[in-house]
Amino acid sequence: MDSNFSPQVKEIITFSREEALRLGNDFIGTEHLLLGLIREGDSAAIRILKQLNVDLFELRKEIELAVKDKTGKNIGDINSLP
Repeated sequence: MDSNFSPQVKEIITFSREEALRLGNDFIGTEHLLLGLIREGDSAAIRILKQLNVDLFELRKEIELAVKDKTGKNIGDINSLP
């Protein structure tokens, strides 16, 4: 199935999977796809967000804050590790 995807899309999916794992999720949701797009940095979606004056750093931070584990700690935040 992935042979139908462009190299850029494959890279974004890989980044999305890595983001999901980093944040402690065992699924790839839309939030992980957006993090993957931000990480890749050179897609039409990112260009549109930049044209709309979206601060990608702030967007990334807000997404990470929204994805929390059951204890309320953001798994992706090094400062939250024991």
